[in-house]
Amino acid sequence: MDNELQDRIRMAGMKERHKNKLIPWYKKWWGIMILIILALTISLVTMAGIYVYQSVTRINADRAALYSGKRPDLIKLLVEGENRPYLGNPKADIIIVQFSDFACPYCKENQPAIKAIMSKYGNQVKMIFRNLILHTDSEELALAALCAGEQQNKGGSLFWPMHDRLFDLQGKINNGDLPKIAASLGADEKIFSTCLTSKKYLGVLSSDMEVANTLQITGSPTWFVNNYKVDGLISQEELESMIQELIKNGPGVETASPAASSTSAN
Repeated sequence: MDNELQDRIRMAGMKERHKNKLIPWYKKWWGIMILIILALTISLVTMAGIYVYQSVTRINADRAALYSGKRPDLIKLLVEGENRPYLGNPKADIIIVQFSDFACPYCKENQPAIKAIMSKYGNQVKMIFRNLILHTDSEELALAALCAGEQQNKGGSLFWPMHDRLFDLQGKINNGDLPKIAASLGADEKIFSTCLTSKKYLGVLSSDMEVANTLQITGSPTWFVNNYKVDGLISQEELESMIQELIKNGPGVETASPAASSTSAN
């Protein structure tokens, strides 16, 4: 009996000495910490997943609404933008938005058609310019046009004179030439250079590219004629046909698809 008692006492002592070893890992302090960290990680991943899912769902819904025409406010915001350079009548019902690139040869090729259309329909059309940055020199040229645009001469903003000059000299311009070109149009060269060096309007370019990505624009030029999308080169006759149809039937009509060339640069 004494031996049995001693064995029990010895076993009890062993259990006491090895008490910590017998506790499950998830009940130990470090195990509890691991479980807490794991729970927090799972919660954060779940929340991030929900946020991404909701964001993608919202973007897809907006994109679907954009193409279905069910969100005219969204279309107006994405296509027209805010405070972008324009030609023509600011209150016109017919709005043409061009996504263009100063380094794109096809955009240059479209300039005569644009000038002819605006000369003929300037009182009935608002022509808005938005940037596409698709070439090595595109960003610097686009910034130069916007920097020129913040200055004026007697004819108004220097954006459009700079716009025309950049297309006229396409492929012949070094970045160092830009201040002299702006000065030749009447801009203060020092103010222009400061604007260009600081990339003052980089946010505008980023906004234009964000919209272009949302609209799935991959080449230039790309047009929106009262929100009807046309890819690539478009002739004066095709633009005029669409404008005349909108004048005849009202700006809310869905214009017929023009036989526009699919030629675009990217």
